[in-house]
Amino acid sequence: MNDEKIVLFARLKVKADKIEEAKSAALKIVADSRNEAGCINYDVHQSIEDETLFFWHETWANKAALDEHFATTFFGEFFETVEEVAAEPPQINLTRMITGIEQKTPTEAKAETPEYFSLRPEVERQYGYTHAVKIGSDIKIRARSVWTTKEIRRLSAIWRSR
Repeated sequence: MNDEKIVLFARLKVKADKIEEAKSAALKIVADSRNEAGCINYDVHQSIEDETLFFWHETWANKAALDEHFATTFFGEFFETVEEVAAEPPQINLTRMITGIEQKTPTEAKAETPEYFSLRPEVERQYGYTHAVKIGSDIKIRARSVWTTKEIRRLSAIWRSR
């Protein structure tokens, strides 16, 4: 568990009269948390159905990075506020991903980036196509959106003859 990513899910129920104080304290540490070297993701959520419920979704490079986060001065100050505003003890769950989602390599990601190009003028004149889009190994050809009756008959004749 030392070198694997840690995903933290936390839940905090606050007193009804402390919602704004809790929200302010939570938002105050977001930027500092996101700037930590081991922080991959740091998001705070508030329940739509119950405004007294706050949730954290954080991803850390490893357990050591998370421990460093917990040891920061700003987190210590935040947790003091949590103890004052909490209606019940916070729930903190450390998890690891088990779904096996694979990261794409830069080459795979680039292969899925659309590549636009114009077709040769003779192809455009003959078939009415204006440009093509390549995504991965798929190529999609884009036709003009307005066709004359003569062009439609010509294209129909070409397709029927195949």
